[in-house]
Amino acid sequence: MPGMLRNLLIVASAVCLVLLGIHWLLQVSNLTTYSDRLPGADTAPMIDYYVGQIYYNVENYDTAAAYFKYVMDRFPSSAYTERANAFWLECRVHQFSKSPAEALAQCKAFLERYPNSAFAQRVQKLEDIIQQSMMH
Repeated sequence: MPGMLRNLLIVASAVCLVLLGIHWLLQVSNLTTYSDRLPGADTAPMIDYYVGQIYYNVENYDTAAAYFKYVMDRFPSSAYTERANAFWLECRVHQFSKSPAEALAQCKAFLERYPNSAFAQRVQKLEDIIQQSMMH
């Protein structure tokens, strides 16, 4: 329970910073310094993941994708990596006009990497959307 409360407080502080418009505090370098000082091995990827979620929810897909990609690259064995990868793909689909073939390849790679993922069905839908759009 104390860990859950700690996580809730960390996420709430990140949400407050976004709502207050103090985005510069959430830049990756500032955030990493902040999260590295907090206890817990999964604190840094958790914070980066949830900040990505905040940006995703306000439809800032470029910034959200950067946070999700950061989790994927910096914390490959974290419990947050799989979900960050799934949401990174969703951000890519929102941006897929830039490179639909690459987005499709990334969806396929996710499904190969995480075949039993809770996000597999969601990623398969993204894959279908991309394939249908490439046919038109």
